[in-house]
Amino acid sequence: MDSRLTSSHFTTSSIVYFFAALITLGFLSYGCSNSVTSPTIGVATGNHSPEIQSENLKGEMISLSAHKGSYVLVEFWDSQNSEARRNHFEMQRIYQKFKDATFDNGKKFCIYSVSLDTDREKWAKAVAEDNMSWPCNTIDQRAWNSPSVLAYNISYLPKYYLIDGDGVIIRRNIMINELEALLNENLQGRLSNS
Repeated sequence: MDSRLTSSHFTTSSIVYFFAALITLGFLSYGCSNSVTSPTIGVATGNHSPEIQSENLKGEMISLSAHKGSYVLVEFWDSQNSEARRNHFEMQRIYQKFKDATFDNGKKFCIYSVSLDTDREKWAKAVAEDNMSWPCNTIDQRAWNSPSVLAYNISYLPKYYLIDGDGVIIRRNIMINELEALLNENLQGRLSNS
């Protein structure tokens, strides 16, 4: 041991300050590691979904967050997109099958369709022609400049996201032919197809 370091170099007050600093650092690091953080909002799987607000057929503003507690398929489409229009038949069948289902993390299933049409009449005609009976058929006539398009990084149509009852994205960029299997995987009690 260095002969210059003797007990006289360590006063009671310096020892108290040293331990006080250690305790403070311990509390700070504990507080940082166990603090409650805000959920991450984004479009990656596991993120909380960004909010969407768009207008329904009646002219009312409908928000995605109003469906918290339900499983939600978010669809971005427009009336000129033939792939999206073909998918609506299968989406209608799946909606009818699961609309009252109970999932591990949510009750009921709904579809929140956001059309990027700029022509309201073309959109309304497509909704009627495709028999889109789910209640959340909406339009954002700002189209590609819409806040939801930017928030969800939409670069092509159609595009789909599956969101659980807590508003967390379970799956993104899904294909409609995968949707029924994804919903079955998350059914409470894993019920088989009926």
